[in-house]
Amino acid sequence: HVAYLVGRLYWKAGGDHRARKEYFVGKVMGAAAVKFAEQDRAFKWLGHHYLRVKRDPARAVKCYKKALEINPRCAGAGRAVCAILTEDGRVDELARLCERVLGASPNATWATMPCAYQSVRLGDFEKAVTLLQQHLRKENRDVDAWEALGMAYKGLGRKTSAVKAFQRALELDGSRVLPVVQ
Repeated sequence: HVAYLVGRLYWKAGGDHRARKEYFVGKVMGAAAVKFAEQDRAFKWLGHHYLRVKRDPARAVKCYKKALEINPRCAGAGRAVCAILTEDGRVDELARLCERVLGASPNATWATMPCAYQSVRLGDFEKAVTLLQQHLRKENRDVDAWEALGMAYKGLGRKTSAVKAFQRALELDGSRVLPVVQ
């Protein structure tokens, strides 16, 4: 959709082009109202606008969730809404969102880690191990995932597997403290 592309150019121009309605907001909002192949991205960028320009995280979350409703694999919207909900301490809402997204689209890799962290936090270590292994098959250099996998294995009493996961985290980043402490 041409309006979306024009709006993105206004975003890149910066300054008033991001804030004034006749520029970015007007174009992208108009594009978001029409079904087209990149409609999810229009909502994602509206979310960025509300978060970064208007400083309105509540409206940003609504836009990000709409983007994910249209396309659960929209990683930019997923990561952004995760950051807001985590910062606000709304981890249960975050977990429900990620569960729903993974149910609709198992390939929505951005949702795997928040679900895994929540599973570890709640003591559902089997589920955490499954999610983390799935994630690490695609992102095998993710140090946070290796640490979380070590914690999940430790929670299951699988010490050898935990040590191996922590060792892998240290191989990837020798400055990490958690694997050394564990």
